[in-house]
Amino acid sequence: MLAEESDGSTSTFDLPDEILRVLPSDPFQQLDVARKLTSIALSARISLLETETSSLQSKLAEKDQQIADLYAQIEALDASLSQTSDKLAKADEEKGSLLKDNASLTSTLKKLQRDVSKLEVFRKTLMQSLQEDEESSAGGPRIVAKPTPSDDDVTFPSGSSFICSQYSSTGNSFAEDHEADGRTRVDGKELFRQARSRLSYEQFGAFLTNVKDLNSQKQTKELFM
Repeated sequence: MLAEESDGSTSTFDLPDEILRVLPSDPFQQLDVARKLTSIALSARISLLETETSSLQSKLAEKDQQIADLYAQIEALDASLSQTSDKLAKADEEKGSLLKDNASLTSTLKKLQRDVSKLEVFRKTLMQSLQEDEESSAGGPRIVAKPTPSDDDVTFPSGSSFICSQYSSTGNSFAEDHEADGRTRVDGKELFRQARSRLSYEQFGAFLTNVKDLNSQKQTKELFM
């Protein structure tokens, strides 16, 4: 039986007429129908929730897989970063080594440039000295009784033994003292070649200066003989 209102009317709880017509009149039977309807509703709701849960679990599994993939990518990136860091450190070491090599090569280049400059100055000095010797020999007076030295010969007074002994003290002796009638006669080109190969630039320059001085003294003496 449906509930009665205070005024004696029956309450239908706003149920549709179709449902009211099929409901039994006995209240206990109505409760039994209500229990069954509740069970059906709960079962349907549970089924719907299970479906939603299954769908959410599937999505969760996909997210877990994505997270695992991201972790794998992170590990790969960490490994790549470590390799890149090692390569960068190695590149820095190679850069430092190359900078040192560059500095060494630059220093060597500067030294070679200085040596080239010294050689150029020495070459010019040698050419000028040889030219002056040739001009001096060609322009000097000729005495019939005493043959003039040729271009290939350099005549040294007796004082030349001092020059030879002076440069032989360095351990690079290139001529022995020869004294015959107060003068020594050697092959000029050979002497210059040996002196150039065995003496330093400074020693050879001093040697040329002494030779020029001795030749000048010799020619001066010949003028007054």
